[in-house]
Amino acid sequence: MKLQIKSKNGIAINSTTPDWRNYAPPQNPDKHWQNGHSAKELAKSVFDNKTFIPKIESILKRFSIPVPDEMHGVPEMATKLIWGTRGNRKHDLFLIDNRASMVIGIEAKADESFDKPIKNKRANAKKNADGGANMSTRLDGMLNYLYDGNPPKNREDLMYQLLSATAGVIIEANKRGIKKACIVFLVFYSNQLSQSKIAKNEADWCTFCKTINLDKDGGIVEIQGVECLIIKEQIDI
Repeated sequence: MKLQIKSKNGIAINSTTPDWRNYAPPQNPDKHWQNGHSAKELAKSVFDNKTFIPKIESILKRFSIPVPDEMHGVPEMATKLIWGTRGNRKHDLFLIDNRASMVIGIEAKADESFDKPIKNKRANAKKNADGGANMSTRLDGMLNYLYDGNPPKNREDLMYQLLSATAGVIIEANKRGIKKACIVFLVFYSNQLSQSKIAKNEADWCTFCKTINLDKDGGIVEIQGVECLIIKEQIDI
């Protein structure tokens, strides 16, 4: 599988540094563009360590999904969450195959959390000028979208990023008329990272999987007419 990466402005990205760092940096790059942080480790896995493409190919083959001959990637690509205002969310890397038959959203992690639980997002948003109304609209819309109007009883304990990344990929697939999607939570692991944070992420992942009838190894489910492979994978660094 060949992979071509361009910035959201169409600038070709052919290296970790300077290209990815300059043309598609994460938010607050002075803090997050560091070895051991997911943004830089994702870029390194593509250009320096050459581990990214083999990992994606192995995931697709495991689930008998044809491997595209070429994919186009956009780092930090924003997809619009369709509830409330200010609803864009950024994917660490978003891939579209050359035949426009599949999209793959990459959510990279080292030992960073999957953001906050839904209940915390609601509570924090109450400090906003609207008293949290916009955030509640977004959260409730996202939950109803992913769970077809029947969100789980433990919905408030689910981690925001697991939900928003999944919803964003499915929304973008439907927007493009594409009915196959992959959501890959790609963990860059080192024993130098916080093992307690990594264990917390694993527990949060398992809780999320149970709500969509998957085991911790992930699998394929249909959400909003899109056949989705949802999986968490690891690359050692």
